[in-house]
Amino acid sequence: MKKLMVTLVLALTALFLSGQAHFVPAFEGNGQDHMNIYIISAEISGVPLSAGDEIAAFDGTICCAVLTLAGTVSPTAPGVLAASMADINEANGFTSGNPITLRFWDSSAAKEYPMVTLVFYNTSQEVVSPVPY
Repeated sequence: MKKLMVTLVLALTALFLSGQAHFVPAFEGNGQDHMNIYIISAEISGVPLSAGDEIAAFDGTICCAVLTLAGTVSPTAPGVLAASMADINEANGFTSGNPITLRFWDSSAAKEYPMVTLVFYNTSQEVVSPVPY
């Protein structure tokens, strides 16, 4: 009976922990005045991010959006980060004009990648200069 109880506790703990997100947005609820950031490629050392991995958009140290992937992203199946603008006199979202930074969470390796190189494209998928919030 003890063995069954320990197994059940471990299974429930694993289930609870697997549902936990790594990145936590600074805002509560749905946020406001969103800026949608479309992710058409996300790789770590040439290996695409996959289901369960996370991409987060930051303004400095403020987490403005989190996307938990259901699979790999591509130009035909992009991921969308809905970054929330900060409330007046609050540090709970992005400030217009500040640079966008992204961080990756590789769930299988339990490792965060804070130095993500961004390439910005226009709607014709031509490379453009970095775009701020």
